[in-house]
Amino acid sequence: MRGKKKPKRPSMVREIDMHGLRVEEMLPRLDQFLSDAMLQGVPEVRIIHGHGTGALRKAIHQRLSVIGIRQFRLGEPGQTPGGDGVTIVSL
Repeated sequence: MRGKKKPKRPSMVREIDMHGLRVEEMLPRLDQFLSDAMLQGVPEVRIIHGHGTGALRKAIHQRLSVIGIRQFRLGEPGQTPGGDGVTIVSL
């Protein structure tokens, strides 16, 4: 008899692409993404929101503040992939 195979563990969630979504569509996805990342013990995640009108970025930053995430920042143009169209969150 062969040894038992370990069940596959889901890969760690580190990034989510939200650009092109409406705020109403994005918020539940953001909440689930952050919850999954915290449960998996991921120390830092990236939220791609793009540039556009800035509505997604604003809504994401507002939601992060409301749920108690204190450390987040925009990516830096030329230094962070996605530049300031990405928010980097420390969990």
